[in-house]
Amino acid sequence: MSILNRHYLIKNKGMFQCDQIVVLVHGLIRSHRSMYRLGNYLSKKGYDVYLYDYPSTKYFINDHSTQFQRFIETLFLENPNKKFHFITHSLGGIITREALSKLSSQQLNKCDCLIMLAPPNKGSSLAKICIKIVPFITSFIKPLAELSSEQDAYVHQIAIPKHVKIGIIAGRFDAKTPPSATHLDSQRDSIVINSAHTFIMNHPKARKAITSFLQKSMFNKATNILK
Repeated sequence: MSILNRHYLIKNKGMFQCDQIVVLVHGLIRSHRSMYRLGNYLSKKGYDVYLYDYPSTKYFINDHSTQFQRFIETLFLENPNKKFHFITHSLGGIITREALSKLSSQQLNKCDCLIMLAPPNKGSSLAKICIKIVPFITSFIKPLAELSSEQDAYVHQIAIPKHVKIGIIAGRFDAKTPPSATHLDSQRDSIVINSAHTFIMNHPKARKAITSFLQKSMFNKATNILK
């Protein structure tokens, strides 16, 4: 299957050359533009940043993750001496989880951090309700049923990538993916900030938490004072 996806590079705008690349992956019914402000912020911190864009509503999770895996492998070949981090929003986190899980152990050695913003790791009860009320919605939003909190939903079958440091940032006012739905057993750290779902990636506390995790593989607990 050929899926139309694109990527956009924001070059390092810092003072020093960086040997690390950050890949940003947007969520459902969004585009790479939703991650641009975060990407621009990280480029000023010295990272080369790729904004990955994909038609989120048109295909199932496994289709998206297969395409994303190919993109990651291409980046590895083009940047053999660089370390990679992945920062995701919502559905993007689920796709990235599965894509990374498909990589070989040798490839995973190039992957350092996976920072997930509002990921429905345990499924979304709102998706479950939407499907019950408007069943035909899944014809237009293919991954929606797979993100349901129903126990047989596909999201519960997705593996967790090994040897990748996982940090999770949840929004206290997130009705789509509340903090309780975001956790993974193997997560390195987690934090809750005063944010809703849609624009959590632009929240100042999220940016500080992301910077902390990229540098220390843990969140600065001072940012956990939710303001």
